[in-house]
Amino acid sequence: MEQKALNALEKFGLSEKEAKIYLSCLELGTSPAYDISIKADLPRTLTYDILDRLMELKLVQLIYQEKKKFFRAAAPSTFDEILKEKKQAIGGVMDVLKRLQLENPERRKPHVHLFEGKEGIKTIYEDVLKSNIKEYIAIGGSGIGKKILPYFQANFYQRKAKLKINLKLIFRDTKEARERAKVLAGYGYVEVRFIPKNYVTPISVYAYGDKTAILMWSHISPLAFRIDSKHITEGFQSYIRALWDQGKK
Repeated sequence: MEQKALNALEKFGLSEKEAKIYLSCLELGTSPAYDISIKADLPRTLTYDILDRLMELKLVQLIYQEKKKFFRAAAPSTFDEILKEKKQAIGGVMDVLKRLQLENPERRKPHVHLFEGKEGIKTIYEDVLKSNIKEYIAIGGSGIGKKILPYFQANFYQRKAKLKINLKLIFRDTKEARERAKVLAGYGYVEVRFIPKNYVTPISVYAYGDKTAILMWSHISPLAFRIDSKHITEGFQSYIRALWDQGKK
């Protein structure tokens, strides 16, 4: 297994073990998990977990042959497709920001901050807790967040409840989202409404205080923007509240 290839995949955003599993799949071709774990020199149970994550990223495909599970690496060109999706998502966000700014350009001098990786995402959550607010409103993303930061998210909701910060959260109406809503309700200070499941986005939007955070969830390299602007945040709040009013309990 070439170290250069491992390094390149890690720079792209994969963990070392995820990179090993992907390269093992690529070198072996269609193979069972056992062979992949041997090739990557990783425990089989861990190999299954990583294969699941790589399938979510569309970097590995699951194939059934004679009722047995086999795995195959997606073509390397898939990485280009992931980058294109991120670029499109960022482009959509920028269109909204430009439109809001043009409404009254003299009032708009927003400060935009970029946060990369898991630690960057954590910074956004910590900022919510430090913002001295009583309530904020948000649109949940694709559900990847709880998988990327499971323990941190649980701790965040516990601390948020202690501070009595209420969250109005919008989810797509799916079975998984309904189950997630029950879990979040258990922490307290969380209200959830649901919008049609055909509303698909890998982006979460949090509007709190005078700030708007836009989180782009990805196992490979999660990314977040924070816009410090009262006017822009009011614009996002109006948009999210309109969805909230249309949402179902």
